[in-house]
Amino acid sequence: MSSSEIRVVHASWVKLLYVSIDKYEENANAIFNQSGISPESIHGAYYVNKSKINTLYKALEQRKLLKKLPEMIANVVQVHFFGAIGKAMFNAGDLENYLKVTAYSISRISPLVTATLHPVSTYMRLSLHNTVKNCPLDKSTFESILLTVYKLSKQVFPSINGGITSIDIPGYSDRIDFTSLFRCDVKVNDDGKYDIHFDRNKLNAENLFAASYGSLSKTEHKIIQIRKSIHENLSNPNLSLNYIANLAGVSTKTLQRKLSKHNLTYRALLMEEQMKKAEKLLTSTSLPIKHISYEIGYATPASFCKSFKNLFGLTPSEFRKQFCVY
Repeated sequence: MSSSEIRVVHASWVKLLYVSIDKYEENANAIFNQSGISPESIHGAYYVNKSKINTLYKALEQRKLLKKLPEMIANVVQVHFFGAIGKAMFNAGDLENYLKVTAYSISRISPLVTATLHPVSTYMRLSLHNTVKNCPLDKSTFESILLTVYKLSKQVFPSINGGITSIDIPGYSDRIDFTSLFRCDVKVNDDGKYDIHFDRNKLNAENLFAASYGSLSKTEHKIIQIRKSIHENLSNPNLSLNYIANLAGVSTKTLQRKLSKHNLTYRALLMEEQMKKAEKLLTSTSLPIKHISYEIGYATPASFCKSFKNLFGLTPSEFRKQFCVY
């Protein structure tokens, strides 16, 4: 499988990049627009094309900002930036479950990065790897994810400083300031490892904030309900904008206006829910692709396969082969 086939990155990561850059660079909008990423559009997006991220990295490098990116992200990152993924992380009952959710979430945010957990004698190691070996990633990507996990861990488990004992980075990272960024023991290796070590004695540490996290606004609740209604009716032949508006008790125009305020459209939400369900069915079941296409509301398997490949850069069969867990 060629490295160019995986084409998408979770939009929440792109939103975090924008917030981080915007805080330090007054021309953030220009940088993103130059890269083919509209700052307005990412708020309603689920995925962003990987080629645009590569273009963004080149634009940052031209402005001598790429090397500063990990630190910029570390200074602004908050759990809520990752939406449902972030809430799952924050609501993990203890450190061990938090690490499992985090490892899974990393692969959801960027299909090009895989996170694995390895229990060792006195610590639990979270390691970052390239999902596709022949697709080298810029070191800033690994550094940024490493710092993000570090900061989020300390936010979710502040009483134990995230349970982190040390960080392991490659010597070629050339980040002499990592000690000050991480504020913990930083080790340098010669084999390209990006690892975080967590104290195994603290894996049972309770997340005291899980039950009280994240009260949502009325508008956020409504959008979640709209998404849920779409998701629950994907296989319903009557599913349409008018159908969802009726379920929400509003007119079609009112629903369109409410979604538009959040840079969302019914069609975009429908596509997101279809692809999320397809992704889940492909990776967690052996259901035939033909059945999956009907299950998520496509008229034909061919139209589903075309839409799926346009988004992910892989056919449903290729995606299942690479990411299935059953």
